[in-house]
Amino acid sequence: MRFIIAALLAMAFVLPAAARAEVEFLFAEFEEAPFLNKMTTDDGITVYAGREPQLTNADIASAVAQDNPAAGMSEVRIIFTKEGAERLKDFTASCIGKPIAIVADGKLIAAPVVQEAITGGEVVITGVFTSTAAHDLAASIAPPPNP
Repeated sequence: MRFIIAALLAMAFVLPAAARAEVEFLFAEFEEAPFLNKMTTDDGITVYAGREPQLTNADIASAVAQDNPAAGMSEVRIIFTKEGAERLKDFTASCIGKPIAIVADGKLIAAPVVQEAITGGEVVITGVFTSTAAHDLAASIAPPPNP
């Protein structure tokens, strides 16, 4: 099942094409707790995120940007490795009804609420960002090509 993370972001997160972002998927809550870190997206969504990443760059097989003319926006599709897909399924199964924090280089880029376990090994991040920003984000997340 393909899962869409609908995150209305004013995506100011743009990295130079050569830079590789450190991506983390973290447990999160909307309520403050002493052991959680407060994080806020550019458009003002605040969550309190755990410190231990549940998924990282090592779990990502590919990331591509695509324009979605029907929705009038761009999106970033992330496909996980086989092991990453299994971890994603377990992680999201434990977060149903709660937000997760998707963080790139320490910056909260999305905080979607999980509606169901993600079993297909891929997510799509949608938002209010330009095609260029989506392509830059995908390039910064994607693993480097094999030599």
